[in-house]
Amino acid sequence: SAGFAAGAVASDEEAPALVHHPLVTHLHMTGGVHTADRILWGPTPEAQKKQKATGVPLFRGGFSAELGCNAPFIVSPGGNWTEKQVKAVAHAMAQNFIESNGCNCNNPKVLVVSS
Repeated sequence: SAGFAAGAVASDEEAPALVHHPLVTHLHMTGGVHTADRILWGPTPEAQKKQKATGVPLFRGGFSAELGCNAPFIVSPGGNWTEKQVKAVAHAMAQNFIESNGCNCNNPKVLVVSS
């Protein structure tokens, strides 16, 4: 059978209808562990605890997620950095941090500089 991929941004009210729609057979998300827990185990910590006790997630399809990490952003020491270069590096660092709210698995979280 033909498969389709689609992306969506949804509110807290809309998301469960999309996630648990019968035509959804696999879900991939980027975000935090709390979002993944809501999808797999339920909307509240109490509901999640009960569902986890059954050992059966609410979402029955295939599931994969990028939940972030602590990758380094390394600024190489040495050389005479111009103000323009420093600003370009600072802009790149800020852009990397805000993309996907910092939840991509390759998104830098740690700044490494020489002392």
